[in-house]
Amino acid sequence: MANRYWVPGPTSGTGTYDDPDHWATSSGGVGGASAPTSADNVFFDANSFTAASQTVTLGSSNYCLDMTWTGVTNTPTLSWGSKNLNVYGSFTLSASMNVTVTSSSFLYLFATSTGKTITTAGKTLKYVLFGGIGGGWTLQDSLTCYYLLQ
Repeated sequence: MANRYWVPGPTSGTGTYDDPDHWATSSGGVGGASAPTSADNVFFDANSFTAASQTVTLGSSNYCLDMTWTGVTNTPTLSWGSKNLNVYGSFTLSASMNVTVTSSSFLYLFATSTGKTITTAGKTLKYVLFGGIGGGWTLQDSLTCYYLLQ
């Protein structure tokens, strides 16, 4: 298990989730770490975005253990596009961000142990699927989505 921090790539904080240029091993560090796997915690924080309205777009491989957007600045956007996000632990969004979802955007929650949390910070998700045998989540606020599957 490793920690991965989203950092501005060669040109800006905008990029694709699976692009190693945007992943560092420390907050504000140098990009070039491997893209996150299902065993890695990912963090988006005050060192992730250099200007207003920069976007993280899901790519072809979108995995993490825990995802945390706490402390982001410059109102970034997480854009699902038509891709899925696979989270194997806790999922925490921020009121200081935007979320863009489309008709085929799934959030898969695959924990296999209890004690995980979900914080949506008032953001609406499209499809949320709970999976993982033995997983257990506690909602920290309201979960608003179009379809909830288990």
